[in-house]
Amino acid sequence: MIKIILATALVTTLAAPSHGNKRPYMDKPQVQRHANQITNYLKRTDPRVLREVLRQMKWAPVKPAKKRKRPKASSFNDWYLDMMYDFGGIPKVK
Repeated sequence: MIKIILATALVTTLAAPSHGNKRPYMDKPQVQRHANQITNYLKRTDPRVLREVLRQMKWAPVKPAKKRKRPKASSFNDWYLDMMYDFGGIPKVK
C-alpha cells in the first residue's frame, strides 16, 4: 500500500511540467545579448512589417486627424448665406 502511494507520488512529480528550469530574471549581459539579437533580426525585416507591428502593438505614435481651419471670411459668408436661406425659406444644400 505504501509502495503504491510512493509510486504515484513519484510519477506525479516526474510527470508534472517543470517550470523552474528557466530563471525568473536575466542579468544585464543576458538582457543586452537578447536585445542585440532582436535588433539584428529587426534590421533584416521589411520596414512595412515593422510599421504594421508597431501599429498593432500601439507603440507607433498616432497622428491626430488634422482639422481644417476655415478662414473667417468664408465662415461669415456661410453664416450669412445660411441666414438668408432661412429667411427666404430655401432649403440648405450640403
